[in-house]
Amino acid sequence: ALGAIDAALGAIDAALGAIDAVPLVSGVAAFPHLSISSIDTPYVLGFSAPGLAPTFSPEFSVATGPVRYLWMHRQPGNGTGNTSLSPQPVVELLDFGDNLVVGIPPREGA
Repeated sequence: ALGAIDAALGAIDAALGAIDAVPLVSGVAAFPHLSISSIDTPYVLGFSAPGLAPTFSPEFSVATGPVRYLWMHRQPGNGTGNTSLSPQPVVELLDFGDNLVVGIPPREGA
């Protein structure tokens, strides 16, 4: 009898989170907390169980999530009064997966 189903991600540069095998309940294996570590396209999920041929999802993409925090990519250098800092600081917007969030329009009045 089948006891559990395993999940795997068909990508080299990303990791699948919450991948513990889940038990079968009335013939269904539900994966309530799967996550993928990096944004990219395309991904394919594979599911397997001992003694059975695996099955694969269609290709899908993972986009960035909402902004979680600001990150100082490059620290500012020293300067003198009324001159530009060298180097100039660079701040990035990152999501909960630490992915760079791009394409955010400027706020009105900013």
